[in-house]
Amino acid sequence: MSNQEFREVRATDENHEIRGGRESHKSKIHRRKKWLSILALCIFLLGFLSGVMGAFLGIHFAKNAALVDREYLNTVTSLSEKYAKMEFLNSMIGKYYYGEFTQEQIMEGAYKGMFSSLDEYSQYLTEEEYQQLMNYTNSSFQGIGVVMTKTEDNRIQIVSVYDDSPAFKAKLKENDYIVAVDGKKYDGKHMEDCAVALRQDVGTKLQLTYEREGKENTVTIICNTVETGTVYSETLKEEDTGKEVGYIRIVSFGADTYKDFDNALRDMEVGEVKGLIIDLRDNGGGVVEEATRIADRLLPEGTIMVTKSKVEKDQYVNSDSSCTKLPYVVLVNERSASASEILTAAIKGNKGGAIIGTTTFGKGVLQNMATIGKGHDAFKITFAEYFGPNDIKINKTGIKPDYEVKLSEKDNKDIQLIKAMEVLKEEMDK
Repeated sequence: MSNQEFREVRATDENHEIRGGRESHKSKIHRRKKWLSILALCIFLLGFLSGVMGAFLGIHFAKNAALVDREYLNTVTSLSEKYAKMEFLNSMIGKYYYGEFTQEQIMEGAYKGMFSSLDEYSQYLTEEEYQQLMNYTNSSFQGIGVVMTKTEDNRIQIVSVYDDSPAFKAKLKENDYIVAVDGKKYDGKHMEDCAVALRQDVGTKLQLTYEREGKENTVTIICNTVETGTVYSETLKEEDTGKEVGYIRIVSFGADTYKDFDNALRDMEVGEVKGLIIDLRDNGGGVVEEATRIADRLLPEGTIMVTKSKVEKDQYVNSDSSCTKLPYVVLVNERSASASEILTAAIKGNKGGAIIGTTTFGKGVLQNMATIGKGHDAFKITFAEYFGPNDIKINKTGIKPDYEVKLSEKDNKDIQLIKAMEVLKEEMDK
């Protein structure tokens, strides 16, 4: 290297050293940036590795625990708070109750309490109770063979006894009051529970306590199969003219009621009958669809009923234009309820025929039945109120007859039926 070159290099170095007061500060900044970059990279790598490990640990943890969202967690927390008292009471029963019990018994009581707190018609049903209720809608069932109603003073009254039934053989009568079954007392609010207690398998012995004319009696009744035709028909003669009048009594609305009614009515339409009396007295209801089908058979085109609920729009059941040509009247009383009131309201609202008797019971709500889960227990819940044509209200009010005729036990004749014949005669003479 030449001296010139050496000096240039030297000069450069010297120049660098000469400018060191300012250039050394920049160098420090450069070195600091370099280390900060290295530190940021380390932090990033550490965060990345932590995320991977966290994800790994999270997945590993999820193998032993359920991961839930916030809404579900809030729901669980709310349920825990809501049912804390029930769990506390359950623990107190387990700790202090002296007698024997099972958890199934406790839970069944809780389920029944939930529904009975709503109204007198909603109900939780065990598998056995559900099956017995389903059997009741058929043309036969196992039990003692009575039709019951709830009275205004919250008692259970027998309104009819099936011929040749166990109750008939035990000499139970219309207007007896059922007090207890096997020592367990029942009132009108628990009439359906009483009905379940009376519908037992063939050969089952029951101790039935009933009241007649203020005196209680207890009899042993052996349950049997009861054949329950729901429609009875015959031909009557009008006293003055001798004209034949059809008479159809509907005891309740079961699975075959419409078919039996239609058959009876067809026989009368092709016969010598000039008019018809439909007797719905003491009819406590049953299958609603059977009642609406009979209404359709009797009425021209129009509205049969309207149901209103909080889960769907108003539902209308309508009749078509075809109907019977026979004039008819309808007999009802204070024990005509539910499906029989649907039929009565439809006839009254469409001016199909005169209503005779006393104001009906006033059950204007509908129940839905559903089984629970994979089991065979079920619940029945009031889901809607129904109205007759032109919003005729039924629930808690009943349907007032066009001709009010009260029948007492002192009457030797069926004055309501006599009045029905008189009104029908006027219709036939038109």
